[in-house]
Amino acid sequence: MGMFPCSIPKGDIKALMKIEERWFRRVTEDFLVMRRMVLVYKPLMKTHQQLMNRYRALSEAEREVLRQVIKSLEVRMEEMARMIAKETGKRYPVYNRLVDALGVGGNFVAMEALAELITYLDPSTGFRKTGNLRAV
Repeated sequence: MGMFPCSIPKGDIKALMKIEERWFRRVTEDFLVMRRMVLVYKPLMKTHQQLMNRYRALSEAEREVLRQVIKSLEVRMEEMARMIAKETGKRYPVYNRLVDALGVGGNFVAMEALAELITYLDPSTGFRKTGNLRAV
């Protein structure tokens, strides 16, 4: 196996090592924890969308089979979104203020999306700078 036990080729690793540090973003433990949680939620959301698309294409009799699966998936998605919202509120105090200001409390899909967005904001530049962004 040599010096590099992972599946990345040695040439790729050497090339990555030559890239200047300024091209990489330093991340915190908070970011990594939140990203891990979001990466659990995203496939649930994608599967839900795929099932809903199939559901719409079926006859009423055929829909019954998927209805229970979709409902179960929605319950799991809400549980995961609640966990993400709770963890985000602990790690990023501004999150709770934003949830209140935007009036999305109780809408766990919106709260999860906001939580994901918060993880990418750079607190060192201030959230005000982000708030000044305009759609082009």
